[in-house]
Amino acid sequence: MAELITLWAREDARLTSARLADTISVYRAGFLPEERRSIERQLKNGTMKGVVSTNALELGIDVGSLDAVIISGFPGTMMSIRQQAGRAGRKGSDALAILVAQANPLDQYFMHHPERFISRSPEHAIIDPKNPYIVSGHLLCAAAELPVNDSADREFFGDTMDEHLVELQSHDLVRKTSRGWVYAGRGRAAEAVRLDGLPGETFRILCKGRLLETMDRGQAYREAHKGAIMLHQGQTYVVNEMDLETHTIRVTETDVDYYTQPLKEVDLSILETLETKIINGMTCAFGDVEVTEQFTGYKIKRKDTIIGVEPLSLPPLRFRTRAFWFIPPPPVEEKVLHADRDLAGGLHGTEHAIIALMPLHVMCDRWDIGGLSCPSFGDEGEPVIFVYDAYEGGIGLAEKAYGILPDLLTSSYELVRDCPCEDGCPSCIHSPKCGNDNQPLDKEATALILGQLSRAHEEPGPALPVTASEVAS
Repeated sequence: MAELITLWAREDARLTSARLADTISVYRAGFLPEERRSIERQLKNGTMKGVVSTNALELGIDVGSLDAVIISGFPGTMMSIRQQAGRAGRKGSDALAILVAQANPLDQYFMHHPERFISRSPEHAIIDPKNPYIVSGHLLCAAAELPVNDSADREFFGDTMDEHLVELQSHDLVRKTSRGWVYAGRGRAAEAVRLDGLPGETFRILCKGRLLETMDRGQAYREAHKGAIMLHQGQTYVVNEMDLETHTIRVTETDVDYYTQPLKEVDLSILETLETKIINGMTCAFGDVEVTEQFTGYKIKRKDTIIGVEPLSLPPLRFRTRAFWFIPPPPVEEKVLHADRDLAGGLHGTEHAIIALMPLHVMCDRWDIGGLSCPSFGDEGEPVIFVYDAYEGGIGLAEKAYGILPDLLTSSYELVRDCPCEDGCPSCIHSPKCGNDNQPLDKEATALILGQLSRAHEEPGPALPVTASEVAS
């Protein structure tokens, strides 16, 4: 989207001044460090008049004081709204901040309930400090600042500290000295660890031998698979080769009037149920799951018209994470079928609505969350909806949402109920990240399911432990 808005802004600017068009740039995390530093310097000294950025410019970068900020869509949290709007007027001068709503559920929810936007305070950060991937990254950075002591620092990093240090040592990232464990990797430790502390393989995007940008494996599968059309600095490229062994992607410049959209299938298995409860006769659970994402192909689209579908053969992405799930009680299923509506479409729409409204209650972005709905799951073949953290090990999002599930169901119902469309749209139950191309969806069935489930009051659940098969059924 940042790349597209840059193209559109340049086209509009050329109607007034070609020189002005040349002073508008795009900025995002995938760019090379020297490319980002150059844009930051030009923006700060005024030679660059406008920058279209992802949230990469939101924190920790001094870009001076801007005159105005236009926020394209609600960024997911009020903290981000304040950070982004606060980029303008930093020297005490008058400034302007504008939020332009997009046609997605959360934006439209605030358009229908502006008082809830105006009155919102900054969110509380959510993190799982026991996530092994986060702990490992923090240990690495700590060892780069001071030697990590085997006994004294255990209170900060937990009982698994020794295991993490040995694992880091096996990759030549730390070594043990007489003073303690110290960082032994190349370059700065902080650059080797993502801000969320989660690992990821890096793919390099090359054009005629020149490095354009880097992507993690998940993004590469979505945006840079063979045949994909991708944008970089306003230029269009087609992916010619994706080498999974060397993590290299080769592209060439192109000029086409179509774009590509990946298709994927998601499978999920319950590893361990950690907690259960009953809400309005509905069995709800929270626990550890394993998610398998399989990219099966991609669509070639010109505007909204599909002009082709091509297969993809990529290894599946598997990761363990945490999820909450619930089984709508039989009367809900009967109500949907009695109304002659599609149960699978209603469950799918409910999953989309919940994911879309989670950022209203939990400090996250919809891209931080995944979901799966199934009209027949487990040994008993009952309908179920899963919502999971889209990060290895989980980062606490599903757990927080599980704790406030009645509120989440109520706001999701209000979203679908208040949307004026007839059959579902991007403002309610359509999702831009749906791997099934938003099929099947049934808005009326979604409203029926959410309407029944949102009339909720919590009741004591069965005593733990409960087996995965019992919860799934």
